[in-house]
Amino acid sequence: MKTNPSTEFTSSRAAGLTRLDLVAVLGAVVVLLVCFLPWVGQTAMTSNSIRCRSNLARLSLACVLYANDNGQYLPWAPSDYTSGRTLNTVQVFAAGGPGTNLTVGAELPDSQYVMNPDNWSIHSECGSLYAYATGGRKSPVGYFTGYKNIAAVYRCPDTGIKGQTLRVNYSLNRWTHPAFGKVGPMGAVLDAVPNPGEKVLLAQLAPWVMADAGFTPGEGAGTNIAFQMHDTGIPFAFMDGHVEGVSAAKAWRMTTNETDRYFHPTRR
Repeated sequence: MKTNPSTEFTSSRAAGLTRLDLVAVLGAVVVLLVCFLPWVGQTAMTSNSIRCRSNLARLSLACVLYANDNGQYLPWAPSDYTSGRTLNTVQVFAAGGPGTNLTVGAELPDSQYVMNPDNWSIHSECGSLYAYATGGRKSPVGYFTGYKNIAAVYRCPDTGIKGQTLRVNYSLNRWTHPAFGKVGPMGAVLDAVPNPGEKVLLAQLAPWVMADAGFTPGEGAGTNIAFQMHDTGIPFAFMDGHVEGVSAAKAWRMTTNETDRYFHPTRR
């Protein structure tokens, strides 16, 4: 049987080129991965920042909806760790965290959180905001270690083991609570807040300083207050519903020298 030499040559050459092409393609893929891995990592960080800001925006909206149903009074966080465990009022953002186990400036190791998930977890079901933020039912008994549910809107994807243990990674401006003497006996009235676009409602603290679900303005950033930094800044939700990422320098000024301007619900 006669064969066509040109066909044999073409088939053999094509097979050889296919192997070379494969090596070339694999090499190109490796080069591209090396070039784009930093970009992929940055994209993941940005994605987490976007998710975090989206969570804060949703929680801020939940606060507004709560106020609309409750005489324009904003929900408040526990006044301290103890009340966070026992408070039975409907006006509560969420209940307690590690509380008095925390020492200012000393970060507890992850292992301590892992070993105490029930005692230290902040359960979002305890707060009256829960129904507005998730559509679920608020816990009828307040803080309860038996609750194991996780509501994604309360969780930041960038907080690691401590944030996963606490379950609630955001803190409410505690000056909305009547106990601090900044507002009336029922709390802060949303439609009476001056300059709501400047007044902070929610912030994201670093999990290791979250004794409970509230933070007290004026304690000083870097001591009792340590914020969670993202690549787009520290996220704050304001009383007009918008969310903004601010620099560490601005956060310091806001929580030390300009507390009335940014946190006091009744002062301009």
